[in-house]
Amino acid sequence: MLKQIMRGMDLKQIFGTSNKSISNSLRLSMKGFVCFFLALWLVNISSFSAADVGITGSIEYLDNPRRLEGSSSKEDDLLRVLALDANFGRETERFGVAFNYRASKEDFKNDLQNDRSLIEGTGVLTWKALPEVLIWNLSNTRSNQVLDFQQPGVSDNQQVVDITSTGPTLTLPVGSSNLLTIQLDYALADYEESGRFDQEKTTVNADFTRQFSSVLSGSIRSSYSDTELDDSDIPSILNYELSSASALVSLTYSNFALSLEAGEYTVRRPGVEDNSSPLRSINGRYTLNSFSEISVLFRESVEDLLSDFSLFQGRNTFNFAEDIELDDLFGSSDVGGIYVASSESITYRFDDDARFNFELTFRNYERDFQGSGRDETVEAVFANVGVPIGRRISLNMSLRYSEAVFSQADSLQEREEIRVGVSYRASDQLNVLFSIWNMDQDSKDAGFSFESFNALATVSYRF
Repeated sequence: MLKQIMRGMDLKQIFGTSNKSISNSLRLSMKGFVCFFLALWLVNISSFSAADVGITGSIEYLDNPRRLEGSSSKEDDLLRVLALDANFGRETERFGVAFNYRASKEDFKNDLQNDRSLIEGTGVLTWKALPEVLIWNLSNTRSNQVLDFQQPGVSDNQQVVDITSTGPTLTLPVGSSNLLTIQLDYALADYEESGRFDQEKTTVNADFTRQFSSVLSGSIRSSYSDTELDDSDIPSILNYELSSASALVSLTYSNFALSLEAGEYTVRRPGVEDNSSPLRSINGRYTLNSFSEISVLFRESVEDLLSDFSLFQGRNTFNFAEDIELDDLFGSSDVGGIYVASSESITYRFDDDARFNFELTFRNYERDFQGSGRDETVEAVFANVGVPIGRRISLNMSLRYSEAVFSQADSLQEREEIRVGVSYRASDQLNVLFSIWNMDQDSKDAGFSFESFNALATVSYRF
């Protein structure tokens, strides 16, 4: 019933309207749903903690801002950004809220790229209908994404993807050491700066977990999702259903953790034979001492735009200079289809704020878009070093080398990057940052090789 209501299949017959009108009505209903939750939360919270609010102004010099090749690259521009960000968190017995949003205005002096106004961030509102048993989440994520992976990730090749989702989670103890979790979720994805169709996704997850001992646990997982593209003019073959079943074993000690997962995905499309793909995952961490650890990851899965919110959560920089890499993307922003993703990485991390912080990572990431013959592969090595200089100054330097292969275009891109930054904390509220960044890309395809240099000065103040 929930699936039919959210997909609008029977609503069309009942109300005699189009799927597009139903989708718009669902969007209006979800906005009303948001207001309803906010009203309930405001009624049940008598006092507010002060929100953390900050204002940031930056000036960035851009040499070759459009990442052009050859003589055409002899151009520069000045990017001016004014931004306001706010984050807030509050928990009560029945409600919880957490949000972190940033509104910014980008102005290019020489108009070599289009000026933009952006709102990015995440927000979660939780209603604890039965604390620790039944909760209802309402979340929103606004993420700035690249449109075409093969093109440089500049401002004109980006768009904001807005994803809103809601649904209940039921958690039931089964005996003294077993736990059953069932989750329902309905999500809408809106592409705000392109002519692409929007997406609607209904998901049901079930997880049965048993704690065998203080260090060993196991889970049986299953998931079903139905994704529809919100455009009656496109063929229904682009819609798809995705189901999975897997078993997970986790071993956790104070200095060592390992989890193994194995299962299978099944993709169903109208009028097309079902397609199956393996689900495999190995995730390990070993703590060498109180300052350093090594982590490894291998995962093979089936993904789409709405499948993983965590990738965006890890991106907390908004500067134009922070180019969006293929292996950092939140889903697929230009294809919108389903793909098989395979990733392997190994990371060494040393954290000692009194001396220095260091991270070295090797990562391989592959995407195979099913039915399109399109494969994308990125191999990357990157290192980052942060050194405190006194109590108020810190120095940061990062190096990165990557190779990207796009099979459909028979394209190979090699990229070298170096970034150096110095930050000065004048007070608890005022912070100043200076950074320079150089990128050099060499491609076998004409028009994809370029070199660019950026210099950035930022002043931020938190109230």
